[in-house]
Amino acid sequence: MNLNLFNPFQETRRYEKQQRKEFLEAANRRKYGKYNGYWHWDLACTWFRVTNDDFFRMYGFNFVPKGKLYEEAREFVWN
Repeated sequence: MNLNLFNPFQETRRYEKQQRKEFLEAANRRKYGKYNGYWHWDLACTWFRVTNDDFFRMYGFNFVPKGKLYEEAREFVWN
């Protein structure tokens, strides 16, 4: 039996998870600063989502996240 009932608890948890993710993203932007007028964090997240060629077409320069930025952005994008 398939019961597709609205579950307010599940919706609240989904909303809270999204809020935590947005807060983390904003904190990481400030933490890693800017490069060529773009936030390092946004560049790193984009880098994980597109190919190197597409990244270059979008921004006009090559970028590879390193160290802690690489690890945190990878985890953020892939989770």
